[in-house]
Amino acid sequence: MKRYTLKCKRKDLTMKLVLLGDLHYPTLESSDAEGIQIRNTLFQTLFQCLAEEKADAYICVGDLTNSGTLQDLKNLIDLSELLNSPFYFVMGNHDTYGCSKEDFIKISQKKRYYAVDMPQANLYFVDTTLESRVDDWIGIMDDEEYLWLQEKVRKSTKPIFIIAHHPVSNTTRRSDERKLQLHENMWDILNQKPKGIYINGHNHLHSIVKQRGWLFIQTGDFLSHLDYRILCFDGHRGTIETKSLKDRLVGVDQLTQKMKRYTKYSDLSYPNEDLNCEFILE
Repeated sequence: MKRYTLKCKRKDLTMKLVLLGDLHYPTLESSDAEGIQIRNTLFQTLFQCLAEEKADAYICVGDLTNSGTLQDLKNLIDLSELLNSPFYFVMGNHDTYGCSKEDFIKISQKKRYYAVDMPQANLYFVDTTLESRVDDWIGIMDDEEYLWLQEKVRKSTKPIFIIAHHPVSNTTRRSDERKLQLHENMWDILNQKPKGIYINGHNHLHSIVKQRGWLFIQTGDFLSHLDYRILCFDGHRGTIETKSLKDRLVGVDQLTQKMKRYTKYSDLSYPNEDLNCEFILE
């Protein structure tokens, strides 16, 4: 298990977060009874398994839905009622393919960007998506949001967790590609506090990287990996563990073959340091 050392103030309590990659909950034809049954069973089983973790919070890094329909979003929010703790998330590019950001916000009852204060850390959820752009899925932040995050990071007296859909460029796997990175220079913000954790999805591959005192955790998409991560943190020490659900979920290949604008990865293999690690903030 790889170890990282960062710098931060110590707290005593431990929080447990479950991290979900892009879910890509799919839209299916109403006449496709078999596909709908597979989808409903698969995602219900997922959320039942997540509830067993009894986490303090559950976090999805965006692309909750594959087609961006409001009905698919409503279905996922209904499933999140199975969880025993808050379900936090950010928008991904797929989430606005079928609806506006305004409609997404109304249905999800989440702001476009927002802060969650926990005893061990400050969590900042940010919007990095272009709206309704199926031709370009690069990450971008407007000036208002950028200044909001800059101010939040500057004033924070706790460890900082930033949750976004897109990765900071040239950090995690494939983030050197234009459409698979955040356009803005996030280092102008991150360098204010050279200690913290940045959590993202979008690139559909697991990756854990340390740069300039920050730990970057990229979680691969759910349908390719059938797993999730557990992040435990006491304000000083933390662990990341990747847990597989492959033995509990069936029908994924049949389901993904019916999906548009989605490609399932297969035969994936990772070094252990991209799946599990211990880290210290001091």
